[in-house]
Amino acid sequence: MSIDRKKPDVAFRTAVVATFGMAYLLSFGPACWITSRAERGSEHLLAIYRPILACWATSPIPVQKAIRFYALVGSPQGWEWERINGEWRWVKYRRSDAELMEWAVRRRK
Repeated sequence: MSIDRKKPDVAFRTAVVATFGMAYLLSFGPACWITSRAERGSEHLLAIYRPILACWATSPIPVQKAIRFYALVGSPQGWEWERINGEWRWVKYRRSDAELMEWAVRRRK
């Protein structure tokens, strides 16, 4: 006697792919929060989350704001994503850096 086993169907495979995709997207925020609190590992975020960062750069403003909010909501004050010449960095600004940036913005107005 042999047992006839059914192969996983398309719906099951789609559910597995969707679950992993959602887990990847949802892990972006906690990864930012953990690396900012540990103050190390930020260089790994660039490689692991490059697709999210690429989406961020090309998305409409409301989507960009949502991604930024999700990255910052659990991070300590002073951490920020910055994009210079197409390259992303997850950095911690010193208080004087933030004040200098605000001063530069006010001066341009």
